[in-house]
Amino acid sequence: MAATSMIEVREMKKTLVGLAVFGTVATTFAAEPLVSAEWLADNPDAVVLDIRTIDAYLNGHVPGAVSTPYAEGWRATMNDVPGQLPHVAVMEQKIAQLGVDADEHVVIVTDGKSAGDYAPAARVYWTLKTLGHEEVSLLDGGFAGWSAANLEVANDLVEAEKGDFTANFNDAFLVDAATLASDLDQWQTVDARPKSYFDGEEKFTAARVAGTVPGSVNLLHASAFTSGDVVYFADVAKLKEVASSAGVDMSASQSATFCNTGHLGSTNWFVLSELLELPNTALFDGSMTEWTADEDRPVQTAKKGLGKIFGIFGG
Repeated sequence: MAATSMIEVREMKKTLVGLAVFGTVATTFAAEPLVSAEWLADNPDAVVLDIRTIDAYLNGHVPGAVSTPYAEGWRATMNDVPGQLPHVAVMEQKIAQLGVDADEHVVIVTDGKSAGDYAPAARVYWTLKTLGHEEVSLLDGGFAGWSAANLEVANDLVEAEKGDFTANFNDAFLVDAATLASDLDQWQTVDARPKSYFDGEEKFTAARVAGTVPGSVNLLHASAFTSGDVVYFADVAKLKEVASSAGVDMSASQSATFCNTGHLGSTNWFVLSELLELPNTALFDGSMTEWTADEDRPVQTAKKGLGKIFGIFGG
């Protein structure tokens, strides 16, 4: 779909919405967290954001999709902590430039070939929701699923018409280190990293020390997916079973997901908040890099060969 046809679709949609005001036409847009390739093919009015590399995008993409590589501006280093949500005004302009209007359904497309592909997609989804855009979904199966369904593939570079997106910041989806530390016993904290990081046997380069936030449970981000050439999210029953087995309390009053820089933790946020509908779930985007920056914050490690968990301060 060329850029001009995208504009025509947008104008048609606005006309239909306008008619609905007078009772002539009724239109509804249900933003499920996950949509299938078939759903997307049947809803060409959705704004499709392809977050893969530009090379992957030009090699083939969903017709009409706009390229916005995840590595280009979706996260920022703030106060020496990588992986932070950029300034709201910056993101507002970026998202509008991608052609997003306030009333449009946005669908995010990643590769869909591995569990790791979904962390960027979940992070972009979280960003849009945190900035107040409710009509947003992930394409389950990503572009691999689209291709496997033998749907039309385009190779053009789509230029979007600037949208009217305006941010309406929702702080319920975001928590920082200071807020967690001030009332830690009131939060369920969920670590998405591999067990070696959770136990403190490995350390992320930017973190001051190894370990995890005290009292955390370890829900591996990769446990949310099926296996195969095309990777999909597991069904809700399986996701709930896996989360419960990992120690996640589905009745917790508030929860925070994290990792090293708010990347893999985005997948857990998406699973818990959007698919399992665990209320009051926030992403700790600074994660262990921000947590360990302050020597006064406790860090928990599991000493190798012992079944006991030790809390340590500083190094």
